[in-house]
Amino acid sequence: MKFEQKKFSTKIVYDFKEDFVNYFIKDSHGSNTVSVRYENISNDMSDLEEKNPWFKNVGFAWILIAVVQIVIFNYKNSIWLILGCAFMAIYYIYKIKYTRINAGNINIYIMHDKQYKEVINAIYEERNRYLTRQYKKIDYGSTKDDELSKFKWLKNIGV
Repeated sequence: MKFEQKKFSTKIVYDFKEDFVNYFIKDSHGSNTVSVRYENISNDMSDLEEKNPWFKNVGFAWILIAVVQIVIFNYKNSIWLILGCAFMAIYYIYKIKYTRINAGNINIYIMHDKQYKEVINAIYEERNRYLTRQYKKIDYGSTKDDELSKFKWLKNIGV
């Protein structure tokens, strides 16, 4: 099973394998591919929003230039004011919302788009399927306390 999310210059691919998910992310900062083992995927999630500060900085600078032109040089109109306001509007419109899932030493980001719920469900269904297959059996070579801890852990994470 494979999902691909894309918005603006950001692209994320989740490729589900038997024991792990291949996670690829590419954005303006670069790209990265990692294999995330299912047992590392936690229930710890948080939401975040990403905006491009370049638009805000340039917009602010152009508005400042316009104010100087209008106040000091008595310009009636300034193209810089229009451009500055346009860039500030782009800053507030151009955003990507994510849910971040803690997976040990890496975070998995899921974009809030039309596939959002499907991707989240797939991540946890595949994780739970793997954990059930690997750990939901009694290991008679292990101690009773270790086995109890293992089953409590599975119950706590919802497997």
